[in-house]
Amino acid sequence: MKKLFAVVFLITVVAAISFAQQKFALVIGNGAYSSGLSKLNNPINDANDVTAALQGLGFTVDKVLDGKQNTELIIAELKRKGESGKAAQLCVAYTLNGYRDWFLPSKDELHLMYKNLKQRGLGGFGDGWYWSSSQYTYYNAWSQRFSDGGQGYDDKGSTYSVRAVRAF
Repeated sequence: MKKLFAVVFLITVVAAISFAQQKFALVIGNGAYSSGLSKLNNPINDANDVTAALQGLGFTVDKVLDGKQNTELIIAELKRKGESGKAAQLCVAYTLNGYRDWFLPSKDELHLMYKNLKQRGLGGFGDGWYWSSSQYTYYNAWSQRFSDGGQGYDDKGSTYSVRAVRAF
């Protein structure tokens, strides 16, 4: 219990509310803080542990992992391998209205975009598959289907759409 309490403070757990016998929580696994706090070593596992604990307490949980951090890791690996033109690189190179801080969203961020934008007719999404920055295995990555919200994984060499996002 002490460990869970500490993890809750280290990760940003937002909007845990109780409404009409239902409890909702949003868990954000973000390991890089701009306020000078030290970086978390494993925010993804921490977020997964907090999510499981809250679900065990009867919460409905939306979990968002850090696409920006994933993208930085992907970029470093692609640079090491000498590859170019990949989804994460396209997002990082993107510039729009003077903003240059774009990244490839995680599978959780893509799913929230499906739920909160696509299903409301917002964002100009097609119905096909979109790449995420979330790795499934060394050779496969997670993707999101915007026709019905399904998620799956496929070979990283497959051709899917890319949606660059930024935090603001």
